[in-house]
Amino acid sequence: FLNLIQDMRDASTWPLAHLASSEIVSVEGKQEEKAQTEDEIQALRQVLLAKEQYAADIRRQLGMSPLGNIKQSISKGWQEVQTSAPYVRTRDSLSHAGQVTSAAMSSVGVVITRRLAQMRYTHSQFLHSIFIIKEAGFGSSTSLKPEIFNIRSTLYTVEPLSY
Repeated sequence: FLNLIQDMRDASTWPLAHLASSEIVSVEGKQEEKAQTEDEIQALRQVLLAKEQYAADIRRQLGMSPLGNIKQSISKGWQEVQTSAPYVRTRDSLSHAGQVTSAAMSSVGVVITRRLAQMRYTHSQFLHSIFIIKEAGFGSSTSLKPEIFNIRSTLYTVEPLSY
C-alpha cells in the first residue's frame, strides 16, 4: 500500500506504473514524437498564415479585390462546367429535343391553318345568315325553310382533312 501511495506522488510515473521499463521508454518516445509532431503542425500553420497574408498583399497591390476573385472563380467554374462531357451531352440532347418539338408544333400549326382555310363558313357569313332569319320573321315556318336549309348546308359543308 505504501508503494502505491509513493507512486501516486510521482504523477509522471503513476499512470505508467503497471508497465515494464522497456514499455515505459517506448511510451515516452511516442509522447515525445507526438509533441514534436504537434510543434511541426503549429509551425506549418504559422507559415501558411504568413503566406496567405503575403498573397493578399500582392492581390491588393495588383488591384484585385475579393469580389473580383469570386467573379473570376465563378467564371472559371462555369467554363469548366460548360466544357464537361455530361453538360455537353445534356445540352445537345435538349437542343435536339427542342428542334423536334419545334418541328412538331410547326406541323400542327400548318394542319390547323389548312383546316381553318377549308372551312367555308366564316363569321361574317354566319352573321349574314342570322340577319336574314331575323328579317324574314319567325311567324311563317314555310318561308324560313329554304333559308334555314341553306344555313344548315353551309354549316356542315367542310371538306375532309388531307394530310
